[in-house]
Amino acid sequence: MSRVILSTFIPIICFAGFGFAAVHHVPANYTTIQAGIDASANGDTVLVAPGTYTGAGNRALDYGGKIIEVVSELGADWTVINCSGEDRGVFFHSGETSVALLDGFTITNGAATDCETQEGGGGGGIHILNSSPTIRNCILRENLACWGIGIYIEGTANPLIEGCTVEDNQAQLYDEFSQWGCGVSCFQTAATIRDCVIRRNEGGHGAGGIEGYYSTLTIIGCDITDHNYPIIAGGGVSLQQCVDSEIIDCVISGNYTGWAAAAMDIHDSDALISNCIISQNIAPNVSNAIHIINSTIQMDNCLIIDNTGPALDCGNGTSVALRNCTLAGNAENGISPGGAVSCFSSSATLVDCIVWDNSPVSFTGDTTNIAATFSDIQGGWPGTGNMDQDPLYVSVPMYTHFLSQTAAGQAADSPCIDTGSVAASSICFETADGLRCQDQCTSRTDWIADIGVVDMGYHHPYDGVGPVPALHPIGILLILIGLGGALLSRKH
Repeated sequence: MSRVILSTFIPIICFAGFGFAAVHHVPANYTTIQAGIDASANGDTVLVAPGTYTGAGNRALDYGGKIIEVVSELGADWTVINCSGEDRGVFFHSGETSVALLDGFTITNGAATDCETQEGGGGGGIHILNSSPTIRNCILRENLACWGIGIYIEGTANPLIEGCTVEDNQAQLYDEFSQWGCGVSCFQTAATIRDCVIRRNEGGHGAGGIEGYYSTLTIIGCDITDHNYPIIAGGGVSLQQCVDSEIIDCVISGNYTGWAAAAMDIHDSDALISNCIISQNIAPNVSNAIHIINSTIQMDNCLIIDNTGPALDCGNGTSVALRNCTLAGNAENGISPGGAVSCFSSSATLVDCIVWDNSPVSFTGDTTNIAATFSDIQGGWPGTGNMDQDPLYVSVPMYTHFLSQTAAGQAADSPCIDTGSVAASSICFETADGLRCQDQCTSRTDWIADIGVVDMGYHHPYDGVGPVPALHPIGILLILIGLGGALLSRKH
């Protein structure tokens, strides 16, 4: 679900509030990136030519509180800051605001390995302390630190991390209290992480992908996938004592842990999880996909499939509410109880959901605190509007868990069609683009929106042609046709 953030550099002659703004070229005018920064005033741009930048002046970059933009000419694939294991890449610590921009760099071989100090051990790629810069279109790759290996954020801050890839970062071995947040770690802070790819980060005790601790996180449109691997728990995301956090339009898939919580580890937090796909996350020991303790969680329109189960493992005063979610193919591994939802001293409420093909059973634990209405639950469950019938899943390339419908060309109609609680138009959930209602989504393979009474289960977001994002072949074809028409019109 991640999106590419496109940016084109246009020299700015007059920067609002600062008058004339200069462009400082590296290496044409200044031999190092830091020299360009040092020569800049508020409103200036440091424009960096393609190349690999190493040595003093090209690592531990420090804006010094200036409101400037440091931008590469051709993007991260062509512009590399190689720290050579000597220091981190960039350190924001002087109250930089959102107007301070870092755009289009690969930062690699950064190191923050003084694990005895908070400042020295975090952020092998980028460390943000009491500052709120914008980090855009960057790649944080193969860095080393004690925590927050790719990016570490702490203090009075609210940075935007947008369109970045955080991959192949490694935790520095220290002690049981370090090595958290292998990709991105946030401590006593706030942050927005949008349209990023977080993958193959490993080695810490927890949170292979993104970690929040005493923080407020907004994670939107991110792919947190492909073997993020902490030693203990929280393969994709870990929220610890976090408030008002949101995980929206994300794919959390293919993550591993050495112990538990392969997809998410949530403790003492409240969060909204909306329009997410959570799949194929594996924990080989005390297995569960999403481990929730003493937390309040709302899950809207999520597809939770093919994880080692239980998919949701809730305990110690947790309250989870699911709306229009599909839980399927979540299985035991011989150690865990398996199933879709497991509750101990906690409660779960399901409305308009499908719980099918989980093994060995749908619900385990203290099942008296699991309530469901207008849901299709294998094995049956008491509650208004519930059923126990095969939902007749169907798939198309790249997309799964549609409902079979004769109008879409299948042989039979799913019993989950038009059997939800209310009209599709009245059930709305958060997306990257704001609220979207189920009559703007579909459960059909022909991408026709759900109208009338809402269908049960997960709905694929729908833009009138195909899925959102528009990866469906029909959507791609129409884009190409549109581009061709635009070119023809320009020729005439």
